Amino acid sequence: MKNPLRTALPTLKGDLKRPRTAMLLAGLVALPLAAVTLTWPLAIALGLVVVLAWQKGYQSRWVRWGAVAGCFAVLWIYRPDNQQDFFSAAVLALVATKMLELKTLRDGQFLLNTSLFSLFAAALLTPSAWMSALVVSGTAALLLGQYLLLNPDDQLSWKRLWRLLKRTGVVVLAVAPIMIGLFYAFPRFGGNFFSLGLMSGATAGLTDRLEPGSLADLALSDEVRFRVESDNPATNLYFRVYVLEEFDGASWVQSDQSKPEPATGLIGDRNVTIEMPADGQTWYPLPEWPSSQYLNGPAGTLVPDDPVEQLWSQQFLVSASPIRRQTLSDLDEFRLTEMDQENPRTQAWIEPLQDASLNEVTAFLTDYFQRQIYYSLTPPAAPDFAPVDALLFDSKTGFCGHYANAVTYVYRSLGWPARVVTGFQGGRYNAVGQYIQVRDADAHAWLEVHDGEQWIRIDPTAWVAPERVQRGIDILGDAVTLSTGVSRDTFDAGVAGEIARTFWDQVRDGLDYVQRGYTRWVVDFNQERQQSLFSGLKQQWPWLGLLLIWPLWQFIQTYRRQDPWLRRFDRWARRRGMKRSPHQLPSQVSPEPSVREFCLAWQAWKYGNGSENQLAACLNTLRKA
Repeated sequence: MKNPLRTALPTLKGDLKRPRTAMLLAGLVALPLAAVTLTWPLAIALGLVVVLAWQKGYQSRWVRWGAVAGCFAVLWIYRPDNQQDFFSAAVLALVATKMLELKTLRDGQFLLNTSLFSLFAAALLTPSAWMSALVVSGTAALLLGQYLLLNPDDQLSWKRLWRLLKRTGVVVLAVAPIMIGLFYAFPRFGGNFFSLGLMSGATAGLTDRLEPGSLADLALSDEVRFRVESDNPATNLYFRVYVLEEFDGASWVQSDQSKPEPATGLIGDRNVTIEMPADGQTWYPLPEWPSSQYLNGPAGTLVPDDPVEQLWSQQFLVSASPIRRQTLSDLDEFRLTEMDQENPRTQAWIEPLQDASLNEVTAFLTDYFQRQIYYSLTPPAAPDFAPVDALLFDSKTGFCGHYANAVTYVYRSLGWPARVVTGFQGGRYNAVGQYIQVRDADAHAWLEVHDGEQWIRIDPTAWVAPERVQRGIDILGDAVTLSTGVSRDTFDAGVAGEIARTFWDQVRDGLDYVQRGYTRWVVDFNQERQQSLFSGLKQQWPWLGLLLIWPLWQFIQTYRRQDPWLRRFDRWARRRGMKRSPHQLPSQVSPEPSVREFCLAWQAWKYGNGSENQLAACLNTLRKA
């Protein structure tokens, strides 16, 4: 018995006449996955293999085996940190080494199919609207490559290429509504299809440890961590993530003795909705101060039970007050005034403040920081011994983490319970979507001091660089650039420069708005969102009925244009296992005499003076046969 697949698919025998075309298409399609997963040594090794294949073409067995062994040796030595990236890099190594043996049509098709697999792997690892666009365009390019491989003698002109692309586009547009409908109608059983890639390259950005200066690297990242909607969209909000109450000699860490703290009980004056895409984070951002939610994390934070693998959205009723009432026990007061750090010059400097009130200490520090300390994203490295002395009296230059460490040390040394808080402050307003984008660059550190009755937020950065707190880190200029490498300060000053900056801001806002919609309705379209969609559609059923009128009308018109007698004959033929093409006569389907008689009667009725009674009699004869 013959294999139906072998008869249906074209044979792949013969030499490959366009090997460089196959290599070029495969290399371009594999680039997105390479950008996501490859380490530099492996990228260089695979690049050398591709160059060798491009220059020399088909290689001998020893060269091929040597290249395969070398690539996989480099892959093993400089392998990525997780299994998903490792196996993705192995696929890329397979694509590169396969280029060394492009001899037959089967080799070319195997190369293109493998590169297509790498493209879909990249889409799973980095789910975004732009990666989906690359998948669509890459798939189209590979289909064109398959056509060129199977038709090497075809002189593909621009006109013929346009006709092929137009025909393909018509088919895609016809199928797209069905595919979109199936995507949204297919039952969701929980979980996230794209969660395969959430933990591969995901970095939480902010960690539960703070070393002075550790947040400076995040200030160079424009990656959006979450988005905020508010009835009062101010960009100077604070979002708590970690509360660090212990200093281990090198960095601030969370305390094992911290306990969950209840919500403030303050009357909220604004609604704040936070929407955070799934990226494997182990934290939730919490606006200051929520007035109605119970905080399950230590020291007034909100902590997920598991890493975030689905879109998280939460609405808070927030009070703008920087004060939160709480009574501390004697043990907590003792624990929050300990400081395992030696700074003799600072101790001598604050000696006159031992009996000062909290307001007096704060006023003293505010005055000194405003006059003597400067803000910089690239301060000198803090020494291991007496880092607070070095900041306050030597370099006098720092970042938010330096300030929080130094000021917390001062308050604790004077007997005031204090702790460091890390999170995010500010953000960038998106005028297209009317929400606030909070990015890695907005990561921030500040402190809280307890005055005996309540926690008071103190942000030393506001003393040194108040524009950073009021208007966001973008106001600092060229120190922070976009992930695309373009800064708003790149544009020239003047009217033309302002127009260019405004246009670039609108482009950024539009791109982020598209990505937000893609995250909502594709990446994180889960069971809950599907139920919400169908609930909304039930209320809009009259409009849905109107949308179905046009395709139903087209179907009726198509049905009416068909010949009624041929339609009855086709129904009879299908029951007998036969199928008539639109260009065929009934007599060309079957040589039976009854079919021939029906065909002659149909021709007489269609083009002559034949009667419908005679045609109906011939059709009845067919049905009885």
